[in-house]
Amino acid sequence: SLVLIFTCGLLIFFPKKIEIIIPDLKSQAYILESILRTVSIFVGISFSFIILSFNVFYKYFGRYAFLDFFKSRSAKICFTLLTSTILLLIYSISFINEISNANSYTNFLFIFSIILAIVSSFSVFPCLIYLLSNSQNRKHITRLFEKLNEEWEINELVAKIEGQLTTFYQKDPINILNEIGLSSIKEYDNYTL
Repeated sequence: SLVLIFTCGLLIFFPKKIEIIIPDLKSQAYILESILRTVSIFVGISFSFIILSFNVFYKYFGRYAFLDFFKSRSAKICFTLLTSTILLLIYSISFINEISNANSYTNFLFIFSIILAIVSSFSVFPCLIYLLSNSQNRKHITRLFEKLNEEWEINELVAKIEGQLTTFYQKDPINILNEIGLSSIKEYDNYTL
């Protein structure tokens, strides 16, 4: 809404003709370096949020955090987007610094780098908020109970035949639920229990 209001105000009240002017190469490099520093700060914030989410997940779900947390799509999206943005910014800055005259490719790199930085900045926070709220979600317990079916019995039998019973019990839903229950008792968490 704010962007729409600003755009309307710009189109209606701007005293001169609106033109998009690409800055010179030195200015492009300076702008992209500033954006790179900002995106690097977002990486630190994201990393802190992911550690916080993991700690919350571990508090409520114990060892299950190690099995399920790092499969989280939100964490992967967040880091992939930020890493891609940083790599593109580094490439764009180095390319722009080596070129003596601006051309259509340097303009494309400049504009695309800015757009990707804006998109990654705005998409990081919803991913991180989802990740933090998901780390407290008790639906994980329901999912563990859903794993207790005929397939679970078959997997246990196969693990016994192959001599992989120890590996099976590390991911066994009953053992994980037992650990979650014990952790809940210890933390006086009646809701999880």
